[in-house]
Amino acid sequence: MVVNPHGLEVLASVKQVPIAGWYTSVILSTSEAFAPINAMRSILLTGLLPLMTLLAGGLIWWAP
Repeated sequence: MVVNPHGLEVLASVKQVPIAGWYTSVILSTSEAFAPINAMRSILLTGLLPLMTLLAGGLIWWAP
């Protein structure tokens, strides 16, 4: 992870093309790269966590 001149965190990869003497690069912002992970985390925290809390409370209430 590097910070580009605009101040954004990016993932970068560089590969040399030996026949042509060129370098090729690919740059992807970390916000775009990790967007699916962040979306899944928010779904889990807002949806699944409250349900698990209710289930745990019900089991504690039901237990003798």
